[in-house]
Order: sequence, then C-alpha cells, then structure tokens
Amino acid sequence: MALQRGIASIFISNGDNSIVVVPGANYQLLPDDIDRYDAIIQNADILLLQLEIPLDTVIHAAKKAKSFGKTVVLNPAPAQFLPDELLRNVDYITPNRSELSLLTGIQAEGDELETAMTSIIQRGANNVVTTLGADGSAFLEKGKLQKVPGYKVSVVDTTGAGDSFNAGLAFSLAKQNSLEQSVSFAAKVSALAVTKFGAQAGMPSMKDVEVFAKNSKGEPT
Repeated sequence: MALQRGIASIFISNGDNSIVVVPGANYQLLPDDIDRYDAIIQNADILLLQLEIPLDTVIHAAKKAKSFGKTVVLNPAPAQFLPDELLRNVDYITPNRSELSLLTGIQAEGDELETAMTSIIQRGANNVVTTLGADGSAFLEKGKLQKVPGYKVSVVDTTGAGDSFNAGLAFSLAKQNSLEQSVSFAAKVSALAVTKFGAQAGMPSMKDVEVFAKNSKGEPT
C-alpha cells in the first residue's frame, strides 16, 4: 500500500500562522534508512535536523554525524520533550521562545530566558540559539547571554521563518563564521523570508541577503 506523503496545512492571520501537520510517510523514515546515506553525511560539513520524523531517527542521525566528526544543528520543531541522549550530540539547538519554554519547563521571558537556555547547556547541548520573533534572537557564548536585534520589515507571512533562520545559521557556520556572525546572517535571511507569502516561495537567495545587508532599511530594530 502506498504511503501518504506528509502534509502541512497552514492558516494565516495578521501575518502570523498556525500549522496542522499530518506526518504521513515522514514517520516511516527509520534509523536503517539513515544508514544508507553514510557517504553523504561523511561528505557534509553540517547535519541540520528537525522533528518531523521519528525521534529515534533524529537521535540516530545525530549520533552518526558526531561519529563522523560533523557539526549537528537541531531545530526542535514541532516542539516535544527531548532526551539528554540527543542533546549530548547536538552542537547548536535553535528553539524559539515557546519551544524553549516547553523543553525546559521554564517560562523563557525576561531574566528567565538565560536560565532556560543555560538549562539546555547543562543537559548536554553545546550551544543554544533562541529566536525571539520581532525581538531578534539570543545565544549563549562562554556562559554569557548575547542578543542580536531583529530587523524591521513589512511582515506578510511568518511561515518558514524558523526554517530560513536555521538554513542561514547552518550556511554561515559551514563558512567558518563565528556564532555571532552566523546568528546575524540568519536574522537577515529570516527577515527577508517573512516579507513574501509561502514557506518555499519566501526563501531568499544569497543575492537578496547581500542586497538587504547593504540597504538602509535593513537596519536592526
């Protein structure tokens, strides 16, 4: 019997979105399937993961990438409880504020933001980058909270904002840029992504990002 492909139904209201996911065939991706692509992982700089496949498969992929000496970036969405076994094999985890609160049981607002991010480090992740919507993003470096401001843009559709941020972060890290530089680059990518309708259609090109970086309207909020 043929498997139904994964479907995401996205509802838009005032620039924000709500997403209903039907995993379909996505949840048939098993650890053994990852083993078929060892050569691809070995030749990669970074493995970027999220949680729309079974958690056991995510854990297996992260462990495999680390065994090959690769950098692992985890976008913990859709949010769910994550075992320390996974976090210990993650170099960069990138929750948004609500995902961070769910992961830690700490309301990630105000001074508690740093507390929540630190608790993820204590469980094994090497770095935490938290996206904060219009407030930009934050990351921990050497135990100190650093913030990168967001960009003031005309928001059309926030669908794919997190995906574009993670793609930008992974791309910049693969270029051997610092974490601060990479978070700043990712912020530009995601800022551009929300100015267009659609998750895939909104993804900017490198040229788009370069132009945005030079444009006076691309100044942080």
